[in-house]
Amino acid sequence: MISHVSGKVLGTTEKHVTVSVSGIGLLLRTPRPAEFIKEKDCEVFVHFHFTQEQGPSLFGFASELEKVLFEKLISCSKIGPGIAIQVLAQIDAPSCIAMIQEGNIRGLSSFNGIGAKKAALIVSELQDKLGNLGSTVGGAGASTVRTSDVQQVSEALQSLGYTRQEIS
Repeated sequence: MISHVSGKVLGTTEKHVTVSVSGIGLLLRTPRPAEFIKEKDCEVFVHFHFTQEQGPSLFGFASELEKVLFEKLISCSKIGPGIAIQVLAQIDAPSCIAMIQEGNIRGLSSFNGIGAKKAALIVSELQDKLGNLGSTVGGAGASTVRTSDVQQVSEALQSLGYTRQEIS
C-alpha cells in the first residue's frame, strides 16, 4: 500500500493536486490544494480508498496527522471521504481533534456537510479513540509534537505565503 510520496507539484485544481513521482502523475484529492505550489518539491501522505460505485480514489495530505484524522473520520458510520475532506478543508487537524475530544458538537456541526446528528456521531465514535493523537503520530520513535505555540507560528508562516512543506 502507498503511505506517502515525494515528488514535484505539476498543478492544482479546486480540489486536487497533481504530483509527479518518477515520471508518473498522481491526481490526489486534498483538503487544501492551494498549499501546494507548482514546480515545488513536496511530500504527500496518501490514503487509497475504493468504493464499488466510484472505484479507486487517492487522497493526499500535507501531514501524517491530517491523514490519520481523515482515516479516523471515515471510520465513523455515515461519514465518507467527501465529508471528511470537507471538514479538513475548513479546520486544521489539531483543532479538529481538540473539538472531538472536548465533545464540541456545536463547533463540529458548523462545518459544511456536518449537522448536529453527524457531529454527535463523530464525538460518540471517536472521542475515546483519538487518545493522544493530537500530540503524537507515528510509531517506533517517529512522533510529531503539536503545541499551541508551534501551531501559531505555523499559521503565521502560512499567512506569509510559506507552504506546509516549507514550514516543516
